[in-house]
Amino acid sequence: MAQITSLLQQLDHITTLDPTLARRHMAQDLLGNFLSMQAQLEQWYAAAFDPRRPRFWISQGQEAQIPFPEPFSFQDSLTSLLFTYYWALQVLFVPCLGTLVHSIFSPVVDAYPQTFPDLPPHLTIDPDSYSPFKVREMAVNVCRALDNLLAGTTQPDTLAFPVKVVETFYAGVVNQTGDGALEMMWLGAFRERMASRGQEIAGVMMTRDWMDLAEW
Repeated sequence: MAQITSLLQQLDHITTLDPTLARRHMAQDLLGNFLSMQAQLEQWYAAAFDPRRPRFWISQGQEAQIPFPEPFSFQDSLTSLLFTYYWALQVLFVPCLGTLVHSIFSPVVDAYPQTFPDLPPHLTIDPDSYSPFKVREMAVNVCRALDNLLAGTTQPDTLAFPVKVVETFYAGVVNQTGDGALEMMWLGAFRERMASRGQEIAGVMMTRDWMDLAEW
C-alpha cells in the first residue's frame, strides 16, 4: 500500500505542472511504474483465480440488490478481503493510466514545432484497458463483495478503504454524467450496516472477559 500511495502522490504532483517536455518525461516514467505495479496485481489475480477451483461465486438464493447484480460469496473471509481490495485498487489504478497517457500526448508549451512522443512497446497500452467501462465493472465487483465481507469479518473497519474508493468513483460519475445516484444510495445504506456490525461486535466484546476474547 505504501508503494501505491507514493505512485498516487506522484500523479497528483504531475497533474499540477505546466504541460512541458519535462512533465511529459515524468509522466512516461510514472506510467512505467504504474504498469509495473499493475502487472504485479494481475500476476496475483492470475495465481489466485483458478476456474477449476473457484474462490468466489454468485450467491445462491440471494437476489440482486438494485442497482447491482447478485452478490458474491467467497470460500473464506480472507479471500473475500483480498479480492475486494484487488478490485478497489483497480478502481483507483485504471483511471490513472488514462490520466498519464493524456499527459504524455498533450501538446507542450516549450517545444516548437510540436513533437509527439514515440512510446516504447512496454508503455504502449490498449485504450480499452483504462476505459470507463472497465473501471465501472471493477466498482460493481467491489459492491457485490461487500456484504459477504461484512458478514464474515470481526473488523468492519477493514471495509473502509474499498467503500471509500467506490464512493469516490460513483460521486465522480454523478458529477460528470448525473448517473450513479442509485449506487451512492446503496453505499449509504451499506455504511449503516457497517456501523451496526461494529456496534454488534463491540457489544459482544463488552460481555466477555479476556479469556473468552482470546478464544474468540
